[in-house]
Amino acid sequence: MLEVHKTYYTALLEKEQESRAARHDLRHHIVLLREMLGRGDIESLTRYLDEYSDNQPVPLRISYCGHYVTDMLLGLYSGFAENQNTKLQIHAEVPDALPISDVDLCVILSNLLENALEASAKLPSGEREIIVRIGERRGQFIILIENVFDGIFVKDSGKILSLKAQGREGVGIVSVRTVTARYNGETEFYAEENRFFSEIYVPVYREEV
Repeated sequence: MLEVHKTYYTALLEKEQESRAARHDLRHHIVLLREMLGRGDIESLTRYLDEYSDNQPVPLRISYCGHYVTDMLLGLYSGFAENQNTKLQIHAEVPDALPISDVDLCVILSNLLENALEASAKLPSGEREIIVRIGERRGQFIILIENVFDGIFVKDSGKILSLKAQGREGVGIVSVRTVTARYNGETEFYAEENRFFSEIYVPVYREEV
């Protein structure tokens, strides 16, 4: 599972680099468009604009917090949420001293957001909602994801068990626990009525002055 997410993370970076290259080349297109406009060649201008629009990469993100990988992931899953008519609220502030690697952050966020989207998809579109909060508080890097779900779950020994794989936690949750534990962090998964909560706490270490 970790290897799969490393590959997924690499693909995200490649897509973002493609978008950056397209923005870099934009000034060259503008020069040519001005030349066509100056000559009054409206037919060529229209044809060029149509071709340019058809070949542009789909933007992956807007800026939610200024952190490169977090912005990409939140932008990507915001698109997924929009496609399945799920309301997504995002409040994100990533600390400068991020205590985990970008690859491991990808593992955590993608698994939690995938689970939230999957649970939301079981509800009528008007009831689907996911709330994402990312930030730092009291020396902890915190990821909190809350989503509405159908209220059906199985709990054993304090753990939320997967409905698809009876008797054990889901693969995504296990991956998140594994990565978080590597940084001496804590994970909490629990449900209250029709809302499911995923909480990640990772200590932020700073060098003493």
